[in-house]
Parts: sequence; structure tokens; C-alpha cells
Amino acid sequence: MPNHKLGTLVRFLSLPSTGDFHRALADAEMTAHLMVRMLGDLGKQLDASLVSHEALTKLQRVPKKTFAAAITRMN
Repeated sequence: MPNHKLGTLVRFLSLPSTGDFHRALADAEMTAHLMVRMLGDLGKQLDASLVSHEALTKLQRVPKKTFAAAITRMN
């Protein structure tokens, strides 16, 4: 993806959107759709136990170049 802005992610993934970016309720709804999509995608690709809040919190700190190794260690 070109960047990690909410609007870019919503458009790239064709998620439901009011197009009203930077409004609290609209951003919260789009973030919820994004989270559901991410959890679904991760659940298809990884062991379901990795798709927990605790696991995601740990993984968000892992540098991109060592991400695959971190996933392997968690399995």
C-alpha cells in the first residue's frame, strides 16, 4: 500500500465509507471496518491464537524485516 493513512487503506481495500474523513464518527466506523477486515485476513493466514489483542500488540512493535521470523517464533 502506498501509505498507512486511514483513507488510503479504506479505498485500497474497498471498505465501506461515507467519504467523510476526519470526522470522529466516520473515522471510527471506517476503523472498525478496517479492524474486522484485518482480523479476518490474519485468521485466514495464521494460527487463530495469533489473532488476539495480546499477539497483535506484540507484533505491532516488530520491524518489517523481522516480521516473518517473529510470526514463526509465535507459532
